[in-house]
Formats: sequence, structure tokens, C-alpha cells
Amino acid sequence: MFRPTTNYSFHEKMTRRLDKLFREEFEFLTTEIDPDIDIELFSTYRIHGIIGLILEWIENDFAHSPTYMGDQLIHILTFYTPKINIKKNKE
Repeated sequence: MFRPTTNYSFHEKMTRRLDKLFREEFEFLTTEIDPDIDIELFSTYRIHGIIGLILEWIENDFAHSPTYMGDQLIHILTFYTPKINIKKNKE
């Protein structure tokens, strides 16, 4: 759908719009407050994650319906990972 010859930057426009939306219109409510998390970096992380999902959806020729993608996005945004383990190299 989007080719390198496209004369505007879809990615940049989407990033600017999501940035505005996240920083001006959203408020993140948490059950556990971590004072070490920089909310600006948290917003940037979320913005680029959403863009990644959208670009993946486009690259896969919209394999899923908009409703499915919207539902998945809500599940992903509200998913809580209480612990992360780092895998050891198998070298």
C-alpha cells in the first residue's frame, strides 16, 4: 500500500497525531505507581508500539478486521506484565 516513492511520510504524520493524542487527551490510571517511570518515555513507548502494530497490519494487507485490531490494541494496552525474565545466551 505504501511505497518508498510516497511523497509524504505516513509514519511521521501518524507519530505526530498519536503523540498529540497521548500527551493531551489520555490520562493513564494505574493500580501500582512506579515513581521511577518517566511518563514522557512511557508515552513514547506506547505511541511507537501502536504505530508498529498499525504498520504490521498494513504490511500484511489488513489480514485482520479493524474491529479485531481495535480489540487487540485495547487488550495489549491494558495487559500487565508483573515480572520479566531475561533469557540466558545459549552460546
